[in-house]
Amino acid sequence: MNNRKRMAIIVAIVLAIGFNFLYNNTIIYWDAYGYEVILSDVSEPELTIEITNSDMLRYPEVASTLETAYVDGWEMITFDDGDAMNQFDELIESKGGTMDSGYVFLVLDEEIYSVMYTTYGGMEDEPIYMMLTGVFMLIASGLVIHELILNYMGRGKETLP
Repeated sequence: MNNRKRMAIIVAIVLAIGFNFLYNNTIIYWDAYGYEVILSDVSEPELTIEITNSDMLRYPEVASTLETAYVDGWEMITFDDGDAMNQFDELIESKGGTMDSGYVFLVLDEEIYSVMYTTYGGMEDEPIYMMLTGVFMLIASGLVIHELILNYMGRGKETLP
């Protein structure tokens, strides 16, 4: 094996290890929480809060969320949805309720909405690093196999006494 091929194999392996290290260290795990609002037909009296149309005027994000939940059957709000979660918290607290139990029931115009605390999460990664790891491992493997085949087929016989 000549020095150029040996160096190419070493460089490919080092790059593969480097890209694998980058991939493993750039994965970001995240979690967040939000409120899931579901149109419901049952409620628990001790966790039920009566709201009025005047409340909806003071809390327009709550009104929009409840309208979507009424049409679609459910709606999920997170901190990405602007001020919606804060308005839900303010509305619930202004009516003497809390989200300590993880859920409350809001009643508006005889419709019952279940507002539940929920968590969600995910993983963000950079798959390009994993792809580059594979490419350089294939290159290194190909060079090693090529050299082994050349030694077995021809050049190896010349060095035998």
